Amino acid sequence: EVFRIVGVPMLRNAENGFNTTLFAYGQTGSGKTYTLLGDRNAWTRGDDATLGLVPRMCRELLEKEESTAASSVKTEISFMEIYNDKVRDLLTLTSSHLKVREHPRRGVYVEDLSSFAVSTYAEVLRLLRRGSLARTTKSTRMNTRSSRSHAIFQIRRIGESTSSTISLV
Repeated sequence: EVFRIVGVPMLRNAENGFNTTLFAYGQTGSGKTYTLLGDRNAWTRGDDATLGLVPRMCRELLEKEESTAASSVKTEISFMEIYNDKVRDLLTLTSSHLKVREHPRRGVYVEDLSSFAVSTYAEVLRLLRRGSLARTTKSTRMNTRSSRSHAIFQIRRIGESTSSTISLV
């Protein structure tokens, strides 16, 4: 239901060249990470009932691009976390102190953040798993494994005439 109400319109906007962002906000243990990522075991099982918004959106986007024979759209994935005021790339783990910059035309961006070109859903799942396992977690009174950072998963669509970024926080 979340995918239908929130994810589909976000994908539609991105296809039309608009940047779009979703912030999941709430108390520890309220289900933010679960809503966005779902059950990690469902990623490979194909269990749609427990699949989160991020994998659903990536699957929909890539399947749509695959079905378009003449698709010239490239898709890139980035995954970072902000923890204790430090930005860290979750896909390369080479730097834990990336700098946030602002460019007059590009806008705000993270310097030296890795970006991986993907063309299949399996590639997205591999990167999503790698990044998810690298997140900063800690045991709390509410959860035995609680994410302690703000994670940002970005899907960049680069086309001939339009480009857009979907940011899922």
